[in-house]
Amino acid sequence: EKQRFLTDVLHEVMLLDGLNTSHPISQEVEQATDIDRVFDWIAYKKGAALIRMLANVMGQTLFQKGLN
Repeated sequence: EKQRFLTDVLHEVMLLDGLNTSHPISQEVEQATDIDRVFDWIAYKKGAALIRMLANVMGQTLFQKGLN
């Protein structure tokens, strides 16, 4: 499953993040209509990659304890 995440999510999001069309995860939202622009496919994939990195740094046990 870890290998699948690497090939399906992490590598793909790193390639997309290098494009001019990419954007930061954190963005200003001034109107409700901006939400569709902010929560796109790249943001979700970047978020998943960051969560996985955080779990690896903290260790799975401590990360899971923090979630609970």
